[in-house]
Amino acid sequence: MIRKFLTLTPLTPYFFGGEHTFSVDDLRSEEKARFFAKSFKLPQQTTILGMLRKEILRAKGKLTTHKRGEWVDLPKRNPNQDNPEFIEVVKLVGDKPFDFDAQEELDFGIIKSISNVFLVRDRKIYYRAPADLKLNPRKIEGVELFLGNFKKDFIDFGIDPKKYSFGGFIHKSDFVSEDDIFEEVWSVGINKGSKDEGFFQKIMYRLKNGFSFGLAVELEEEVNLEGVVQLGGENSLFKLTLEDGFEDFDFDKKDGFERIVILSDTILPPKALKWCDFILGESRIIRNITRTGNRKSSRKRVLEAGSVIYTHNRQKLKEFLDIANLQKIGMNRYKEC
Repeated sequence: MIRKFLTLTPLTPYFFGGEHTFSVDDLRSEEKARFFAKSFKLPQQTTILGMLRKEILRAKGKLTTHKRGEWVDLPKRNPNQDNPEFIEVVKLVGDKPFDFDAQEELDFGIIKSISNVFLVRDRKIYYRAPADLKLNPRKIEGVELFLGNFKKDFIDFGIDPKKYSFGGFIHKSDFVSEDDIFEEVWSVGINKGSKDEGFFQKIMYRLKNGFSFGLAVELEEEVNLEGVVQLGGENSLFKLTLEDGFEDFDFDKKDGFERIVILSDTILPPKALKWCDFILGESRIIRNITRTGNRKSSRKRVLEAGSVIYTHNRQKLKEFLDIANLQKIGMNRYKEC
């Protein structure tokens, strides 16, 4: 197995589409498209998977250019599954798209696993700071919460809503606010000639102060992935380079508590809530496109990186978090502390 550490440095302002984009979707089929869209700050793990599949095919000479300049895999020109070209492509990157709800183990060819995306500077990993970083939780003796059939200890975080904030990135004791990492880039204009013609506004981002995106990937064979790659719905340009590795770290413990710090978008099944005493953090909606023709896709609410789960049985909770297909592409990754 070959382990590669990749850095992705934006060459232009980037846009990673989220739930709120310009497109009409299945929940808004009777409405006009939105005029405002804001990028996610980090790419989704499914975006990274798609980029890697494309770059592997490119590196192995299994892509050709369409007349409009788009890359397409060779078997699409001759989708006969007995075609040697088709068999080779499947061997390299698999033949199925990612599906949140797949029951069988998904095969991505020579891609065996992808880590969660993090930030990197000076060869150091920066994770989203835990939501309880500056808090000192304590159990209130003699006070319990009853949630349905579940009994929970009452945890006092001493949060002042006027002062509490969630965000920032950290490496050991080096905390960096998001304002010192991400710079907003506004774009305004008019969609002419489109079905939903009209004004639009969007917020893109660029990275500041020497930061890049980083991730690790395990491959079955050697592939030269270095070069300029495209990511996101706007095909933003990134310089992809390979590194030997990055300096990692473990989060500080909170005395008297079992915690799990979420490192990437994480799907938490409802049955897992029995083992969650308290969840501190934020959630969002992400989509997994399964049929691009009519823009149908599955929607999932996920815990964001930096969220913290307090539990009375970490081992039981991990059984619900350890979903093989999700962890293979870098979702549901966490640290115990």
